[in-house]
Amino acid sequence: MEVNGTRNTVLAMQQNLENSIKMNLIQQHPQNAKNINKYIEFMDKKMPTFEDILKIIIQIYKNYLTVDEIQELNKFYSTEVMQKMVAKTPLMMQEFAPKMVDMINSLQTEIMEYIRHEEKYGEKEDASKNAVTTPHNPDFKTLQPASGPDVQ
Repeated sequence: MEVNGTRNTVLAMQQNLENSIKMNLIQQHPQNAKNINKYIEFMDKKMPTFEDILKIIIQIYKNYLTVDEIQELNKFYSTEVMQKMVAKTPLMMQEFAPKMVDMINSLQTEIMEYIRHEEKYGEKEDASKNAVTTPHNPDFKTLQPASGPDVQ
């Protein structure tokens, strides 16, 4: 797990997750900024340790890889180019995590808008008729304000 950078990647992911959650909580609840650190401390106490995660990873590896395959992977990860990749992966994850959180938050907002629209108009109007694609996912549709005599 050291050679392939799993430990550093998992620890960086946990830190990035915590930072993203904290930033989102502060943005969504600025009046509660003082208590947010308390919430993060609570989350830290509940967060699984690397050893907990390692047990899961090892079990998954056992399900898919033989000992010989793992030894070959260790050789591969020991090469200069893979060690560079291993060293840079936490930095890449640090850059990636907030972007992913933004995408998920945007999607959640769009889903809630869709649900509210469906609850408001129900069978009177097919919500998907007023849908357009989102910048993050062209296959996902978001609602546009309806127009016409039936709209309040």
